[in-house]
Amino acid sequence: AAFGTVVLGASVRYGRHQPEVYRFVAQHKAALQQQAVFFSVNAVARKPEKRGAHSNPYVRQFLRQTDWQPQHVAVLGGRIDYPRYSWRDKQIIRLIMWLTGGPSDGKSYNEFTDWQQVEALAQTVVQMVLPGAAQLVPSQPLPAGQQVGATVGAQVDQAALQPLDSELDQEAMQPTPGQMA
Repeated sequence: AAFGTVVLGASVRYGRHQPEVYRFVAQHKAALQQQAVFFSVNAVARKPEKRGAHSNPYVRQFLRQTDWQPQHVAVLGGRIDYPRYSWRDKQIIRLIMWLTGGPSDGKSYNEFTDWQQVEALAQTVVQMVLPGAAQLVPSQPLPAGQQVGATVGAQVDQAALQPLDSELDQEAMQPTPGQMA
């Protein structure tokens, strides 16, 4: 099936993107050669200088290993939510954060998401899907507790998406025991 734009996002767990994402790219390489966006969410991107496709080690490794060259790549900082992690995961993450100068208080919640960067990514996707479209997401920060919401009308071939959806549902959307958020 042909798609106008493919958007694929993945987070880093235990020092790399999940194996399901590697398999997905390998299995759908032809569809991903069309207009595509890839975004990675990882704690290394808490540092602004590590938010580029060429400066983030996880994204460089992923793109090199998959031999994929999406038209747009974004690297987003995520969060470290120590209270949600198992004791083992918490200790591993604390050690990594201590070694890299990040927050290592095992009781803390640390949000590294640059919401303006997320907004810019959304605008990029909107422009790829609907060239010349007006801005669909707010350009000013939202008050605490409010969420961005936009609806874009588009024809979607549900039958064509079904194989992709079911594959993601079965593989990538099911967390494994002890998986970090």
